[in-house]
Amino acid sequence: MRLTKWIPFAALLSLLLVLSGCGASNAKWKEQVISALEKQKEINSYSFAGEARIKWGEPEDSGQSSPVSQSLAQLVTNGKWSWSGIASVNPLRLESELELASADSSAVMTLPLILNENHIYVNIPLINPKDEYFSLDLDALSEMSGGTGKLSPERLHNVMNIASQLSTRLFAALDEKWFAKADQPNANGHTVIEVNITEDNSQAMTEALKEQWPLIIDDLKENGLLAEEQAAVWKQAAGEIKLGLGKLSVAVDNDGFIRELTIHTELGMGQEDPVRLIHVRQAYDRINEAPVFTKEIPEKTRPLTEVLKLMMNSSK
Repeated sequence: MRLTKWIPFAALLSLLLVLSGCGASNAKWKEQVISALEKQKEINSYSFAGEARIKWGEPEDSGQSSPVSQSLAQLVTNGKWSWSGIASVNPLRLESELELASADSSAVMTLPLILNENHIYVNIPLINPKDEYFSLDLDALSEMSGGTGKLSPERLHNVMNIASQLSTRLFAALDEKWFAKADQPNANGHTVIEVNITEDNSQAMTEALKEQWPLIIDDLKENGLLAEEQAAVWKQAAGEIKLGLGKLSVAVDNDGFIRELTIHTELGMGQEDPVRLIHVRQAYDRINEAPVFTKEIPEKTRPLTEVLKLMMNSSK
């Protein structure tokens, strides 16, 4: 089974869980998580920092992949990531530094990234000089991925609302008895609510995920964020997923905003596939404060479409 088939599925699962352990009191903690996810729609600006640890196995070499795409695939499928930045929803702007490291930290790559309305700028050290960025119009990305609608600024502005809606749908499907308040607040004094994935509830949680997944995929497709072909593949993938042991945790501040989210879980993808590990942590700060952006929109750019076509073709 090709690893690249599952990478987008795992990435989307992580994204939805990030953007988004019994008695009668457990309902309160589930309601607090749902309320915090819905409150994400009120966020217009924020700073963020996070990390991820992925153990997805070795990427397959088709014999046609470029050295660059193979190097990137190694960092994506079995690496350590960290990132930080600042973002504004309206007007749409994001600045971030993404660091990708191999499992043994022998290879490290830092990618400066800028999103300005419907343009992405990224510097890839393996290819670009320091002052040169690849530039991509998101309409072109939509066409390359088979999307049927343009990724307009208005549609991108709505991404947080969509992520909140889909995350709420997913958490709402979980049994309230699985939610519990942690014994201690986090380092910043925020209430931490946890969902433990155990041997007793992993199958039931898997079934809850499978039940909601087609609806989530349909929502993404209807909002122009997923092409018809991709939607069909990801719906099929959901039938083979199995959650292993792990934990989801959400830290909520006194104003009801999510300040930190963590997902740590094992994933199985069919009877013959090895167990894979995903660990993602995302923290938010300076919510709705005036953002201070420091990066200039690059003047020296190259089109990113050729690189993306090469990477997409090598993953088929």
